[in-house]
Amino acid sequence: MTLKTLKLSCSLKVGLLGLAYGLAIACNTAHANAITLNITDVTESRSYSIVGDASDNYGVLSINRYFIEKLQQRAENGDDSARIILGNSYYYGDGVTIDHDKSYYWFQQSAQQGSAKGQYFMGLMTDAGDGVAQNTAEAMRWYLKSATQGYKAAQYNLGSKYEKGEGIEQNYQEAAKWYQKAAEQGDSGAQNNLGLMYENGYSVPKNDFKAIEWLSKAANQDMAYAQYNLAGFYGDDGIGQDYDKSAFWYRKAAEQGLPQAQYDLGWFYAQGKGVNQDYTKAVKWYLKAANQGYSDAQYNLGWMFNNGKGVEQDYNKAMDWYLKAAAQGNEVAINNIGNLYEKGLGVAVSNTKAAEWYLKAANQGYALAQSSLGLMYFEGRGVVKDEAESGEWYKKSCNNGDQPSCEMIKD
Repeated sequence: MTLKTLKLSCSLKVGLLGLAYGLAIACNTAHANAITLNITDVTESRSYSIVGDASDNYGVLSINRYFIEKLQQRAENGDDSARIILGNSYYYGDGVTIDHDKSYYWFQQSAQQGSAKGQYFMGLMTDAGDGVAQNTAEAMRWYLKSATQGYKAAQYNLGSKYEKGEGIEQNYQEAAKWYQKAAEQGDSGAQNNLGLMYENGYSVPKNDFKAIEWLSKAANQDMAYAQYNLAGFYGDDGIGQDYDKSAFWYRKAAEQGLPQAQYDLGWFYAQGKGVNQDYTKAVKWYLKAANQGYSDAQYNLGWMFNNGKGVEQDYNKAMDWYLKAAAQGNEVAINNIGNLYEKGLGVAVSNTKAAEWYLKAANQGYALAQSSLGLMYFEGRGVVKDEAESGEWYKKSCNNGDQPSCEMIKD
């Protein structure tokens, strides 16, 4: 007898709320009538097995139910790992119907026996209001119990709560303390956040070397945000500036799909920083970020089509990308749409539409749009001629740093 459906029964996905907890699960079918579920807790390098008998009419769901029953027996006999797995199973509906009340029950059973992991999951569920009324203060109590026992995910969550002031008074010193504890245990999120605290001097003395040390630890664990932050550190003026390293880490984060990194890597290719200047590659990375809705990349892509850099010049495509960025409030894209209408590039000349778009960007404080609007009021193009209104827009543009507008006011 063969059990062709057995491999499909190994579907317990563990990791409540997508956070730092997981199980590696494998099936062993060496004996025809035996089913063995080997469970390895990757957070503690522990493993144990559940062995049972299978019959010809066992389907995937019944096999799952069989193991759930075995897990429940173990949980009721005090097996904490079984309680944790059951809590996750009921949370996600693996082999059982989703039931957050039962999920909460099993995590509570674990937590009340002093399990750091159970206490952590109680914190998560109370924090989110799953299976129980949302209560941040109660969540903090559970996180603290777990963190005090050294559970790094709880230590990270405590640090995050203190840093953001969520449900508790903001306290960077406490945040740094708990991030440090989690970071020393290898938690990449804590390492990243601690690095940023050293970079910015939040509750700890500003220290570029320690910032690089902690950001590097997280980045070397393939944490995309840490790779992005490390790239930014190397790209800034200061002790750590190194464009080659900056480009290297932007690429690492970009290859993981982080749109901010894709945009910055594109900008590096456009500017020739840390890489050979290559407009085609700049367009490639801008496009990846733009397709994820990153407005600066959408604007830059529009500019590339507008000016024929890395692509064939195409005002229609430039307009398309400017409009996408403008829809997200990008004032430079909004201004450039006005410019296309004023010059009739890819669209019919329309001073009226140009003035409308310039006004939108000008109201967002964009100096060049304010200057263009000043000129249109001065010449009476697209708007009723009004020299006083023109002067007001030139004054605003000047105050925002546009020197030619300052000269117009003097005249």
